[in-house]
Amino acid sequence: MKTLLRPRATALGLMTLLGLCHTPQLSAQSEAKPLGIIYKLTTRGNERVKLPEQSGFTILQATPSEAVFADYARYQLDSVNASNEATEQLKREYFERTGKAEKYFEPIITQRQGGGLQVLDAAFPDLFVYSEPPLEGWEIGTEERVIAGYTCQRASISYGGREWTVWFTEDLPLPYGPWKLRGLPGLILEAKDAEGLFHFELAALYPSIGFAMHPQPTVRHTPTQRKDFVQRFNDIMADPQRRISTGGLRNLTIFKNPDGTSTILANGGLRFPRHQAGQYIPIEF
Repeated sequence: MKTLLRPRATALGLMTLLGLCHTPQLSAQSEAKPLGIIYKLTTRGNERVKLPEQSGFTILQATPSEAVFADYARYQLDSVNASNEATEQLKREYFERTGKAEKYFEPIITQRQGGGLQVLDAAFPDLFVYSEPPLEGWEIGTEERVIAGYTCQRASISYGGREWTVWFTEDLPLPYGPWKLRGLPGLILEAKDAEGLFHFELAALYPSIGFAMHPQPTVRHTPTQRKDFVQRFNDIMADPQRRISTGGLRNLTIFKNPDGTSTILANGGLRFPRHQAGQYIPIEF
């Protein structure tokens, strides 16, 4: 029997993560009603870069033709901003949540049917857009696991300088997954790199009423190539205090966190990196 991790919706369509509850099998999704998949993202340091374990939530909304992946805090903020019921105070509260999230994942990634994708991302404080071709080279193994009642197969691939192992289920025939991982004959429910530095695991899975995010590049997004963006992003993140240019700053919002630290959001929501030099491990190279 299939089980489903389902979030509860408030009057504004926002969600609180709950435990397991029963639902009918979701084997086919209509174009109008995407499947919502929330992944817990856990990161940790290695022998070279000593970092504490951190976790946060990301969300994938998927139909057979496309999927959109983003940080869960960003998804909540967009949902509130799009609601006619939301007060300015509530919008401000969710705006600040994007800065207070322990682990915030900046890019918004649209995965296309056929395997290509579009990435909207920021190398602080500038915005960029780039595309990637289908992800090829998956090796599908014979091992199986059951995740939330779904029988999953193991698959592996080398991508972005890391070796990834994922678990996908053909019970949900959507060729998508967390982050940029895609192109298998079923939905990826769990993904982990070989060093165990980045771990996406299923936290909730539910039928959605529609896409809360349908991102399109704006005039402020500079077209680029993946390799150029990744090099620039990793260079800035390696030592943000010294390498971030202030030339593109249009506005700043600074607020205090409960632990006494400050969060800086620039240009309408980009979060200034909190870490110091030498405290960054890239997810891709």
